[in-house]
Amino acid sequence: GGAVLLAESRDIAAELDKPRLEAWSLAFLARGHLLREEPDEARACAARSVELSRSAGWITFLPHPQSLLATADLALGDVELDHVAVFHQRERPAGSRLR
Repeated sequence: GGAVLLAESRDIAAELDKPRLEAWSLAFLARGHLLREEPDEARACAARSVELSRSAGWITFLPHPQSLLATADLALGDVELDHVAVFHQRERPAGSRLR
């Protein structure tokens, strides 16, 4: 099925040193694990996807695996979500209405 193809995509991307493709594959593997109620596996995939997205400088994709990581943490009972708190600590641009 789809999970097998995504796992192959992840493996090929890692072999070819394509971090963005690997991050993408891992994020969608994480989503599949969440849908199958496998939060431990989802967390592992999402955390690695976040790591790869950051190291590759892929900031436009980064929120996707971050949201999957937060969802997995919630499913595992982690309600502190320290990795999400970063969004609330950053400085806002002058004139921003965001709080």
